[in-house]
Amino acid sequence: MISTSLTALGNWRTVVGALMTRQVKGRFKANQMGLFLAFAEPFLLLGMIMLLRVFFKQKLASFGQSEMVFLSSGILPYYIFLRTSARSRTSSRFGPSRRPPRASSTDLFVATIAADLVLFLSMMIIWFAILALVGLDEAIPHSIETCIEAVFFIAALGIGLGLIVSAITSRIPSYIYGFCARLLIFLSGVFYIIDLLPLQSVRDNMALNPLAHGIVWFRLGLYGSYPHNFLDPDYLMFWSAAVLFVGLIAYRGTLRPAH
Repeated sequence: MISTSLTALGNWRTVVGALMTRQVKGRFKANQMGLFLAFAEPFLLLGMIMLLRVFFKQKLASFGQSEMVFLSSGILPYYIFLRTSARSRTSSRFGPSRRPPRASSTDLFVATIAADLVLFLSMMIIWFAILALVGLDEAIPHSIETCIEAVFFIAALGIGLGLIVSAITSRIPSYIYGFCARLLIFLSGVFYIIDLLPLQSVRDNMALNPLAHGIVWFRLGLYGSYPHNFLDPDYLMFWSAAVLFVGLIAYRGTLRPAH
């Protein structure tokens, strides 16, 4: 029984791995410029903010010695949420014509999300490595395990919300969710330290946003001594698990029958 299960799991991993490779190759061949812009967006935003800082000759409210590292540690985890949310929202609607023979809709969905996440995480790792190589030692994580945990639950939150939105898109236009998701960049502590906000009421309201906990958690893993009285990892884990569970149920309920 166990050997049969392991064999089935191995076969599934092989199928998903092949689909991931197919997805990556297909996306590079289909629209290289679109792919570049999709993954370059967070870095373009980062560059724009740094240029505005130079233009106005003002220092941003940040932590540590490098504003570049501080902003990167907020913008990039936020875009993990945004990317996984967007990809799960669109990938969940793949019909039979979009998948190869002997692959299910679930196989294609998992492969698409995993391929996109691997690509973005690879670019994220390369970016922090470049910052470290140019002398910004703060770009070297204090605890890689903590950063991975934060990224995992941020991605799970994005996938779950994307699936839920995909299931109810007939009732709520997807562009409304897209607008709200992008608005979260200003409400998740990406550009500032939540623990240092002057009003307790503002901090209490921001504590309701699970993504804000994910960004603080990631920065804690990066810096080691980042202010984290605000942080409640259990809150993020609960909401990530809850929305992913509901999202998977919604996904299974909206699968198109095979033809």
